[in-house]
Amino acid sequence: MSTALWRLAAAVKQRVFNSTIIVMRFNSVGILRGYRSAGAIGSIVALCICGCGGAYDASVSGIVTLDGNAVPRGTVTYSPLQPGPPAYGEIAEDGSYSVRTGTEDGLPQGEYQVTVTAEEPPANARTAAGGPPPSGKAITPVWYRLKDSSGLKYMVESGSNTIDLKLSSTPPAGWKPGAGR
Repeated sequence: MSTALWRLAAAVKQRVFNSTIIVMRFNSVGILRGYRSAGAIGSIVALCICGCGGAYDASVSGIVTLDGNAVPRGTVTYSPLQPGPPAYGEIAEDGSYSVRTGTEDGLPQGEYQVTVTAEEPPANARTAAGGPPPSGKAITPVWYRLKDSSGLKYMVESGSNTIDLKLSSTPPAGWKPGAGR
């Protein structure tokens, strides 16, 4: 680095330690000028308060099984009972899953109703008319697709949670085909 850049870095460093933030900008003729910025101070305060962690305070992972066998594909959805966004996770070939909320790993702590949807791969890559393939045969029973009938309700605590989803092909008590559709 050149001497001028070292001096500039030292000046900026001194300003930061004096609790004054200087934002450096070039003016229209290319001269570097410093401006005090309340926005920069607010940004640094926000970063200090939030830390460098993720947006959510809990994580969930586990294994999905149906009648004791790993479910090899599909989606797990955690729908919060309190206000907030749902979290999703893809089921891997070994039945494992972990959930994300949007693009962030994890989810907020709280109580959730869980659904599981899994289908075999479609028989054809396209319909006869060239459209998207039809759904494959269902792997998971229909009652696990609906949060009100899945019977899967869990409390997610702050930190790491392991929740294995043990599904059964036996309908829950009171289940009527076509109910809740």
